[in-house]
Amino acid sequence: FYTTANGQPPTFNGISNLSLSPPTTGPNAGVLYYQDPSNTRSPIFNGVSTTISGLIYAPGATNAIFNGTAGQYLLMVVGAATFNGSSAYDLASPPPNASLTHTTILGE
Repeated sequence: FYTTANGQPPTFNGISNLSLSPPTTGPNAGVLYYQDPSNTRSPIFNGVSTTISGLIYAPGATNAIFNGTAGQYLLMVVGAATFNGSSAYDLASPPPNASLTHTTILGE
């Protein structure tokens, strides 16, 4: 998923058996959701039996909402988050034998 600076982020609210995972190949491998940093709207992943994996990048989000159980791995970069219900997440661990960082460049 990708949301532009003025776009509306996804709202998965009250959906039963929601399962989301990122692509495993290509330039966006491992990225489930990317939101333009200037967008302050909040994505909602609030379902029944929710399983999500991958990187959720929404640094401008003022209150990203999560509920459910994570899948294989979950890495979140959000401005603020609310975890509802019985949320249980394994945060910031890459998938087995993989890295979330492909190429890192530090410039000045």
